[in-house]
Amino acid sequence: MVSYWLKRIAYWMLPHGVYEYARGWNYKALWFYLRNRALFSVNVKLKDIHKGKRCFVMGGGPSLNKLDLLPLKNEIVFCLSNGFLHKDYPAIQPRYHCTTQVNYDEIITESLMLSYFKEIERKASRTELFLGAFENQLAKGHGIFKDYTVHCLCFGGKFMHGEKSIPDISGVIPAPQSAPLVAIMVAMYMGFKEIYLIGTDYDTIITREYKYAYGPTIFQGKDFAVDHSGKAVTSYGEDFKIFGILWSQFEVLQHIAKANGIKICNASGGGILDVFERVDYRSLFPRNDSGN
Repeated sequence: MVSYWLKRIAYWMLPHGVYEYARGWNYKALWFYLRNRALFSVNVKLKDIHKGKRCFVMGGGPSLNKLDLLPLKNEIVFCLSNGFLHKDYPAIQPRYHCTTQVNYDEIITESLMLSYFKEIERKASRTELFLGAFENQLAKGHGIFKDYTVHCLCFGGKFMHGEKSIPDISGVIPAPQSAPLVAIMVAMYMGFKEIYLIGTDYDTIITREYKYAYGPTIFQGKDFAVDHSGKAVTSYGEDFKIFGILWSQFEVLQHIAKANGIKICNASGGGILDVFERVDYRSLFPRNDSGN
C-alpha cells in the first residue's frame, strides 16, 4: 500500500519526463550495486576478450530441432536457461550459460531455483555462468557453483530508446525480459562483431503453445501464462503487452549494435522474431563441420 501511494505521488508531483525516466529502474538492485560494486567491477576483464569474432546464442525454441547443431562444437556458444537439456548439448559444450532476472513469488520460489542451479551443476560442468546479483547470492549461500566461473550481473537499469553505448556489464545494465537479451548484452561487451540467434522463436502469440526443443524442464507448469500441457491461458491483450515490451528491448539492442558496427542476425529455423535480419543457418557453415 505504501509503495502504491509513493508511485501515485511521484506520478502527480514529478514532471512527466522525470517520471518516465525514473520508472522502470530496479531500485532494490541499484542499492545492492552501490553496496557491492566490487562484485560487478571484476567483469571489466571481459571487455573485448572476443574482439572481432562471432558467436551463437542458443535459445530453446522448437525451431532448434530443424538445425544441425553439431557444427557449433567449433564455435563460441551462449546457452540459455535449460539448454543443457538438448540432446546435442554434450557434443556442443557451450562456452557460456546465461540466465535472466527472476521475479520470485509463490510459484517461482527460491527452493525451485536452487533445484535448477543443481541441475546446471550436474549437466553443464564446463561452462562459465552469468547470473543476476540475487541469483548469485542465493547459489553462493547454498554452496552451489563453487567450482564454476560465475560472472555476476546487476539488472537494475532500463532499456532506453536512442541509446548508442554498449551496456557495461561491470556496472548496472538494463533489466531484460528474456534470456537472449542477456546474452546479446554480454556478447557485445565481449567484443563479438557477429551474433547469431538460433532457437529464438517467440511465436506463442500465434501458436498459443509454449514448447521447447527438448523435454520437460524443472519449470514445467510453473508459468502463469500457460497450463500444464503448455497451452497459453493469457488473453491476446495480455500477450500484446508482453510482446510489445520484449520487442522494444530487442529494438534497443539492435540500435546499439548498428551504432557500434555489430551484426546481429536471426538464424533460427522458424519463429516470428523480426527485429534482426534473417539468415540461413546452413550458409554460416560452408563446409559441414559435423563430420556428416
